[in-house]
Amino acid sequence: MRRQSIGRADWEKRPWTGHLCYLFTNQAWEMGRLRSHLQKTRQYERLRTFLEDCRAVDADWMRKQLEPPGWSERFTIEREHWSENWLLYERDEAVQQDFEWLVEASFKFYQKHLDKLIRENDRMWGDFCKREVDKDGNDTGRLELNTRGYDMTDPDVEVPMNKKTAIPDPEAHFSFSTNLTVLAIGLYQNEAPRDFCPYAVFAFRSSLSLWTAGRR
Repeated sequence: MRRQSIGRADWEKRPWTGHLCYLFTNQAWEMGRLRSHLQKTRQYERLRTFLEDCRAVDADWMRKQLEPPGWSERFTIEREHWSENWLLYERDEAVQQDFEWLVEASFKFYQKHLDKLIRENDRMWGDFCKREVDKDGNDTGRLELNTRGYDMTDPDVEVPMNKKTAIPDPEAHFSFSTNLTVLAIGLYQNEAPRDFCPYAVFAFRSSLSLWTAGRR
């Protein structure tokens, strides 16, 4: 993916390239979505080992790929003399970095932007916020409210329903889409360190240019 220049002719000759790009971004998005859910539900132990757990079940790009023989000595050899398996492993490590960047972009999109969008629009609360359920799991018709900061042992305390107490639940309602992915990447571009993943920056700008040209 990193080395090939994908044009219309390439997509027509090798449609699997397009499917691979789709699966790559879809997988990264859903991992970011799950990570956001773990953060929202305060499953901090699972959150701490999230990427390691994904690697353990081959849910990342590397899929338990081991370093090729002699990899630790690669800097003693001119790169033009590297073996093909070294070059491929270097490429896969770079793609893995791109993959983790997309996971982080998805995570930030849920945690920051979708959360804020729902909080600031009270008409969305009924559909996109957590709802209260009874002991049998039935919907009571009311919103579940964040009671943090309120003394719930006091029977006279009432928790107001506002943007601070509503609990947005975008993870349950917004799944992967290419439009959301482009939006999430664009927003994250303004927040992530410029040197975190230079290829992803280049690829996003290139795809945005092509998308803009296609609309003309």
